[in-house]
Amino acid sequence: MRGRFKIVAVTGGLAAVLVCAQSLKAQSLTVSVISPLPNLTVNGTSTNTGSMTIKTTWNTGGHYLGLVETCLYMTAPLTGTGGNPDSIAAAKVQITLPNGTTESIVGGGDCGVPTSTRIAWNLGVLSGNVNASVGFQVTGLGNLAADTYSGTVNVVALMY
Repeated sequence: MRGRFKIVAVTGGLAAVLVCAQSLKAQSLTVSVISPLPNLTVNGTSTNTGSMTIKTTWNTGGHYLGLVETCLYMTAPLTGTGGNPDSIAAAKVQITLPNGTTESIVGGGDCGVPTSTRIAWNLGVLSGNVNASVGFQVTGLGNLAADTYSGTVNVVALMY
């Protein structure tokens, strides 16, 4: 427990300690999508590219090391409309990270989510914000029925 300590009595070498708790400073973590997920058009077995920007803002209140991760993940495939049985596996969604590398959106488990991919990492900054622009493309489509396929991209941030 963090607090101020005051020795109130010393008897026979033992000290009784009174703990006066202090309130913790405010802490905050906010994630927002600045530009929405793009609509992608199929060109054969892949799509064109598009991007979206995610903003993460944090203030540790001085009680954390300032480690902040921002991640994306999908838990379900992209599905068509109506009775269309076709779907596009989440693993076929490729993202281009701000550092220029391309990975599957179904990543290695950052941000405490088993299938997430880290898009931003901030180390040792007690408060701040970062914008991360992430590119999207879907590959390895094969033959799909003509349709609009949609799914959900989840954004999560973790402060510790």
